[in-house]
This record gives sequence, C-alpha cells and structure tokens, in this order.
Amino acid sequence: MPKLFIYATLKNPATQKRIIGRTLKTKPDILENFSLSKINISKETFLAAVPRENRKISGFLVEVTKKELEKIDSYETRAYKRIKVRLKSGVVAWVYVKSTRAQRAF
Repeated sequence: MPKLFIYATLKNPATQKRIIGRTLKTKPDILENFSLSKINISKETFLAAVPRENRKISGFLVEVTKKELEKIDSYETRAYKRIKVRLKSGVVAWVYVKSTRAQRAF
C-alpha cells in the first residue's frame, strides 16, 4: 500500500473520514528540510509544505490504498502536488507540497 506523510488538515480524523470513508492509523514522523507556508484556496487559508533547509515538519505516516490516494489527490486540488520524500525515519512516502499554482497568503 502507498505510504503518505500527512501534516495539516489531513491529520484530522473527521477530514479523513469525509474524504476516504475511514480514519487512518497514524505513526509520528518528521519531514526534514521543509517548513509550512500559508496559501489561499477559494478565499480560505491553508498550510502547505515548502522546501526549506534546516527546518522540519512534524506529522504522521499513514498507509492508504491507491484508490484512497486518488481521492486525496482530488481533495488537495491543484494548489498542491504530490512528491516522494524520505522521512526522518528512513521511510519513503508521498507528501503533498505547495505547487507553483498556489497563491501565497499574506
């Protein structure tokens, strides 16, 4: 099953249930050399991971099915892109990061 690092709204069990129909079993992990940045989507502000040396994002590692990953892709919109990263634990996982289409929030 695909592994996914989650760090913001996807950490919320209610959000998980709404998007994929279940809550995810989580394991704490860290995404190194990234930090959180605010972006605007439809007049709302959200957080997105952006590359930044010597910074880190605490979050969770989860396993999802390919179908669930596709549902999460739709939820995340074009403001995010999914990339593979190596987490502090050494696990390689997908993570959603800010895309070039995202508008920065001030």
